[in-house]
Amino acid sequence: MKPFVFQHAQDVWPEGETLLHVYLTPHDQDRELAALVARGRAVLREFPITCVEDRWLHITVVINRSSEKTQVKHAT
Repeated sequence: MKPFVFQHAQDVWPEGETLLHVYLTPHDQDRELAALVARGRAVLREFPITCVEDRWLHITVVINRSSEKTQVKHAT
C-alpha cells in the first residue's frame, strides 16, 4: 500500500489523476452512535479543534487513486 499524499482541491493534479472516496454515513436515528459522538465531542472540547456538525459526520472506508470512475458503481 502506498502512503496517501493529501492534495487540496486548488492544487494542480497530474493529468488524468482522480481520487475516489468511499464513505459510510450514519443513520440519523442511531441513538447509540449519537451518544458516542456526543461523548467524544465532550472529551475533545478542551482541545483547539472544531468538530464537524452531525450532517458532515462520516467514516472513510477507502480512498482509491487507481480506479477509473466508469468502474465504480453506486451503492446504498
